[in-house]
Amino acid sequence: MKRFLAGGLVAVALLAGCSTIEDRARERAAALDALPSPMREAALKGHLREGMTPDAVYVALGRPARVTEGIEKGVRHERWVYLQMESRQISAWRDVPYRLINGTIAFLPTYDPITVTHARDSFEVKFENGKVVGWGGL
Repeated sequence: MKRFLAGGLVAVALLAGCSTIEDRARERAAALDALPSPMREAALKGHLREGMTPDAVYVALGRPARVTEGIEKGVRHERWVYLQMESRQISAWRDVPYRLINGTIAFLPTYDPITVTHARDSFEVKFENGKVVGWGGL
């Protein structure tokens, strides 16, 4: 589950809304200033590191779509889930009416695909007692 994020999470960043890392860093400036330098630098580059706080993850990735929380054996667990939008086309035909020269109506089958879009869970960040312990794709 533990992986170092070498590049930005483009799909996750797109779903984090219109805010940028810079916007989120200004919003959580006090929390970022309190972090050790390597963690602060990683967050500002959109990367994750073990031990990061929720504020640092928020700066790096933005607001998650869903958060689940629980306590197990005295350890507080939290899971942030990010979404990815997916689209696909469904083949569809419809009859389009045409007026012929003699005034009658004829129907011509026309291909008119339908685009269906939905969100799916794509990435998660796991915390224990308020610190990142792992992350990865779903």
